[in-house]
Parts: sequence; structure tokens; C-alpha cells
Amino acid sequence: MNCFLQAIIENSIELHEQVRAFEQSNDKSILIIVIDGRINQQRMHIP
Repeated sequence: MNCFLQAIIENSIELHEQVRAFEQSNDKSILIIVIDGRINQQRMHIP
């Protein structure tokens, strides 16, 4: 593993920007998104 990036993103616009940056990046292996469903605010947005 060459690189490890951990981030907490609180708003959907920032998450969308980060996903777009990941899509356009040539250096990538895997993208993992974890949503903490214990927080009511986040739970409301999980389909």
C-alpha cells in the first residue's frame, strides 16, 4: 500500500467533489465510502 488517505466529509457537495476527483485521478486502486448510520442526520440520507 503506497498511500492511505482518511477523511471525514460532512456535506454532500464536498463528497461529490471528492468522488469526482477520484474518478479523474490516474493513481488509484480503491475507493471506500463508509456512512455511519448511527448519526440521525446521516441516516436520513441513506436510501
